[in-house]
Amino acid sequence: VDSFLLDQVSAVERIESRMRRTRRQVEELVADTAHGRISLERMKAQGSVLAGEQHALEGDLGAARGRLEAHQTEAERHERLDDVRQRLELDWETFTFEALQANLREIVDRIEVDGTECTVFLRP
Repeated sequence: VDSFLLDQVSAVERIESRMRRTRRQVEELVADTAHGRISLERMKAQGSVLAGEQHALEGDLGAARGRLEAHQTEAERHERLDDVRQRLELDWETFTFEALQANLREIVDRIEVDGTECTVFLRP
């Protein structure tokens, strides 16, 4: 299992947990104000701090989810390229010219020619 992926999933879970805690704190502030335990001014001041924390957490969550999505997309791309390579290796003779051409375009990064030497570089 990919450790980066596990780290990102854990980060998302930690941030979501902190966001839930912050929301509960806001709800408690509102309830305390409604029951007269704290003043409206104090609720506004504390609520403002909590709102700032929530906003920062939303940014952190978006960034963590973005890293997770980018990693998954990259993993899917690698899986797709491996699939194409394997199909070409096993079923080369069954492909039409057009299908071979399309599949090779997908997996070949570049071809370097130096005199009589030719080197094919596959996409990573």
